[in-house]
Amino acid sequence: MGLCRGQVSIALILLISSFCVEIITAIGTITSTQFLKDPEAIQEILWSSDVPNSVSNSSAQLSDTGNLVLRDSNGETVWESFQHPSDSFFSKMKLSINKRTGERILLTSWKSATDPSTGSFSAGLNRVDIPEIFIWKDNYPFFRSGPWNRQVFIGVPYMNSATVDGLNIVDDGEGTIDLTFSYANQSFLSSFALTSQGQLEQARWEHGMEDGIVLWGVPMFDCESYGKCGPFGRCNAQASPMCSCLRGFDPKNPEEWYRGNWTSGCIRRKSLQCERVKNGSEADVNGTEADVFLKLGNMKVPDLAQWSHLTEIECKDKCLTNCSCLAYAYSSGIGCMSWIGDLIDIMEFPKGGGRSLHSNGVFRIRWKP
Repeated sequence: MGLCRGQVSIALILLISSFCVEIITAIGTITSTQFLKDPEAIQEILWSSDVPNSVSNSSAQLSDTGNLVLRDSNGETVWESFQHPSDSFFSKMKLSINKRTGERILLTSWKSATDPSTGSFSAGLNRVDIPEIFIWKDNYPFFRSGPWNRQVFIGVPYMNSATVDGLNIVDDGEGTIDLTFSYANQSFLSSFALTSQGQLEQARWEHGMEDGIVLWGVPMFDCESYGKCGPFGRCNAQASPMCSCLRGFDPKNPEEWYRGNWTSGCIRRKSLQCERVKNGSEADVNGTEADVFLKLGNMKVPDLAQWSHLTEIECKDKCLTNCSCLAYAYSSGIGCMSWIGDLIDIMEFPKGGGRSLHSNGVFRIRWKP
């Protein structure tokens, strides 16, 4: 049994919980929610859906999109494979997150390249207000894409609209956000896959090809590992060492830091004045200099942003008047982002691979001159 799209054929992989079987040969019969190997022999179950109750007179249909749908006698869908993806994300599939219930549809990696049982990695959306793709390793953050600005995920080097042609974020208006994927060029098949090593790759197949061509993948650099340089540290894959403290900060644990263990991050060198001058200018307050906002460009913005629907000027003013606000950023495709806690997972984009300095690769951090 195979999944064919145009003149491209790919084996269909079905994953249910932690048990996976690749169905390559013809299937004998379908009984209720179970695939049977041979109707004439002893009925050996190859695969079973997770439908909680038995469904009488059910039927299964493999749609043109590759979605395997199980329906009851009334034609109502009781289970579909697109709601239970394995490691692959094809056109017309959705990766979702529900704000009210917290339920997600995630990709799950294989244990190894040849072992399709459940691996250590999963991938999907992590935010509703500021959608981002996360990859988790054993439920801990492993990679973060940065927010979606209606064109790209702004924390991914070298990502442009051509790279992610067909990706989109859709809000159903009822608390669910979907990451969707569709491609206009039907002469080839394109898909995403989460590898057993935790890399999310986009590949393309054309007629006559057995193996796809990998077009793009994340994480690509060691710096893209989540929180590589700890709080208030930034990572630059082209520097040695790759981790450094933000301006005005020093290593929290110098001994560990200079041994290459950067996870403890950095601490502020001077305490913040954090008082706004009554006339609104950033001037002297009681004989001391007021805090200013230091512009950091060509950067992946930190994790854990708070989002608000404000203009760029309102965004700055809101952060300036709140002593708890440590940084802010504004993007026309996202809105106002502000940070009140540790700034974590900051990466400096490689030369030639950053976002526009005037929109997506800039944030401003409260700084004591």
